[in-house]
Amino acid sequence: MRLIAHHELQGFGGIGEGMALQATRDGRRILWLAHESAPKNFTGVDVTDPRQSRVVVQTELPHAKVRSNSLDVVGDVMAVAYQTQITGLTPAGFDLFDVGVPEQPKLIAHFDASGSHSRGVHALWFVDGEFVHMASGAADFQPRHPFDDQFYRIVDVRNPSRPAEVGRWWLPGTREGDEGPPPRRLDPKFDAGFRAHNTNVYPQRPDRAYVGYIDGGALVLDIADKAHPKLVWMLDARMESNPVPISTLPPAPHATFARRGGRFGAHNLHENLPVPTSWSSDQIVIGTFFNAGVRAYDIGDPFQPREVAYFVPGAPARSPAGSIQLNDVYVDERRIVYTVDRYAGGLYILEMTL
Repeated sequence: MRLIAHHELQGFGGIGEGMALQATRDGRRILWLAHESAPKNFTGVDVTDPRQSRVVVQTELPHAKVRSNSLDVVGDVMAVAYQTQITGLTPAGFDLFDVGVPEQPKLIAHFDASGSHSRGVHALWFVDGEFVHMASGAADFQPRHPFDDQFYRIVDVRNPSRPAEVGRWWLPGTREGDEGPPPRRLDPKFDAGFRAHNTNVYPQRPDRAYVGYIDGGALVLDIADKAHPKLVWMLDARMESNPVPISTLPPAPHATFARRGGRFGAHNLHENLPVPTSWSSDQIVIGTFFNAGVRAYDIGDPFQPREVAYFVPGAPARSPAGSIQLNDVYVDERRIVYTVDRYAGGLYILEMTL
């Protein structure tokens, strides 16, 4: 991977886990980025010529205790998540925008997920123009433990002006009133909560949702009946005797990166989004590793994966971490790699020659 451009996003280079590429009707390509924290909401970058990227719009959040963090685009409709720092605040949920004119996003509707026990939406998945799948709290959901406040929700947006929930699922035992016992928690210093994070649904298997559930492991849900999702399969990584791993991707050198500052370790992957502007591969996996940069692996032989490329930029000048903190990655159908820093570095655009 070779760096071909870098953009600090007008001094607001802290980007979350939301990256989406829009092909506009006038022939441009707009990369949409959700900011990790206030004051900015989302930024649109014209990457028609990736070597000459430029910001075309940058929007503000309503206050400092909310962040967007996640977004997706289908055609001219963009879904943007909102999560508050504490429960009980607004806005918490997601917005739908008309981005037919990227310079002038127009609000279509807001889906409210606020409540006395809700921080709103952490991450969403919107790829078919019909349903938003998301990790969210709700006004009528009280978790047994405050860390378990976000669960899987399905929202029908076929009429984008009137989004409506059609289904939900949570890990049994995590809600007040559940009949079963709560799940066994990790040691408090490692407890990150039994809550949903990624909620991916692919057109190849539209009746399956692949859900990352933080301390709850990885789940597969049957959503053929969206009103009543059912658990199909669960990988509970807390019990080392239970999973059946076949390989581990070679880790970045621990001694090299662990002391550089900030976080170190795997975070987000390019998710092979089923949209025309996304690259897709069943052989190459590309992911971000915070201070270990962005790294690519060949899993053609799943029993013997190997690292085939990496890019680790220097520490951004204004980063409180003192090191790069690459947070997310998106690869377009031209094999251009876009990756973003969590705090200050902004957008890095790479050319992939694999």
